[in-house]
Amino acid sequence: MVWDRKTPTSITITRLLNLPPATVYEELKDFGSEEGGLWMGRDHTVEEALLRRNDPLIDLGLAQYCASHDVASALFKRGSLPIGDVTYNKALRMAVLGNTLVPRRIMGRSTFGVLTDEQVLALINTDDKEKTDELSAMLINSGAKKLLDKLYNEEKPFDQIPRDKFIRAIYWSHANPGIRDDDSNEHGPDMDAYGIRKGLKRLMQTLPVTEDGLRTAYWLLKSADPHNAGSFDEDPTPLFRRWQPLELSADFKKYHDGDAHALDMKEEFQCMLASIYGHYSIKTPDKKMKIVYLGSADSPELYLRCAYYARERKMTPEQMDKAHARDTDAFTLAALYNDGLLWNPKTRARLEHFISGRLIYRYKRRCEQLNRKHPEFSAKPVSEEGVALLEDDEAPRPTEEQKRLERLEALVAANGKQLSNIYKRLWWAFILVMIAVLLIWKPHF
Repeated sequence: MVWDRKTPTSITITRLLNLPPATVYEELKDFGSEEGGLWMGRDHTVEEALLRRNDPLIDLGLAQYCASHDVASALFKRGSLPIGDVTYNKALRMAVLGNTLVPRRIMGRSTFGVLTDEQVLALINTDDKEKTDELSAMLINSGAKKLLDKLYNEEKPFDQIPRDKFIRAIYWSHANPGIRDDDSNEHGPDMDAYGIRKGLKRLMQTLPVTEDGLRTAYWLLKSADPHNAGSFDEDPTPLFRRWQPLELSADFKKYHDGDAHALDMKEEFQCMLASIYGHYSIKTPDKKMKIVYLGSADSPELYLRCAYYARERKMTPEQMDKAHARDTDAFTLAALYNDGLLWNPKTRARLEHFISGRLIYRYKRRCEQLNRKHPEFSAKPVSEEGVALLEDDEAPRPTEEQKRLERLEALVAANGKQLSNIYKRLWWAFILVMIAVLLIWKPHF
């Protein structure tokens, strides 16, 4: 595709104005999916020229992949008008809300893309089911880190949201990959990532100790990168104990479980909290920083033992066996946060021996996280058990349609067998009746 900074804008515009709409849409898609989308330094006159074509497919592509604030704003306003095709108008709005480039503007009055803060608040507070998918599109937009920063820290104007709506917004945001990103580099820190990290710690301390609060906190912490979750400057033990009084209802346990089969969601969440935040920093009398580590292998509380399992890099395979015999899935989950165990082929192989069920996904994600930070770390399993485990996990899963067909085939087979048995019984009954008739009947001749 010839659409870069070296090609004169006039040539790019002329070429795109003479291409079929479907081709332009694909070029917009390819360009928008490039690393960073070249959003800084993009010549917005190209997008403005395409907007003037007034073609529905091109406009949809611009809404999804443009970097121009003015173009995105014009398309969102067009999609908000009470005229035209309702489905297409909503598609335009959804496309702009999912556009990852426009919200990344460093300077701007709005917290999110082309929406004013009042419009964002209206979406967060909506009771209209038709609008909730627009709310979701905004909250999972990976370019919306500035919005997540303000929302998590309840900064103005997001400090007066009704509690139920606030918890809903926080819960839906867990699917946003932006909460795991830190774009700090030699040019400076990623302040939005810093704000999200600060907000994540704050939410762990302030989300209500209710079932909805637990579910929200669990998924948020599970979605975060443990290396970007921050740390505390005071003893976080009260943070772990805070959830202790919560009694989970039978219905909640039935419909909301975690990844560790042996734990309920509350226990697993406490284990995660301690595994990520199992240390804190204090200042010594000589004003140096000292790290204090929580828990030990013999701590009476499970979550404190998890804090130990997640940090102790010198554990041997034999010690891992002993810990797993005591705490089963809780040990396995905590050990997945222990980089030292994952870097050591022997302890990693032993850890692969313990992994089962949905913890397989946790293991794969942790290995992928380490591989992204350290390419020399191989995400491939190191034991035959690990290879078999991941091969089983990657086996094609039947679709819902295939499952329905399988159930139908099983039902037909069961009915066929049942009918066969009925026919056999009827046939034998017929034979017995005929024998009885022959024995009773006396011919009159």
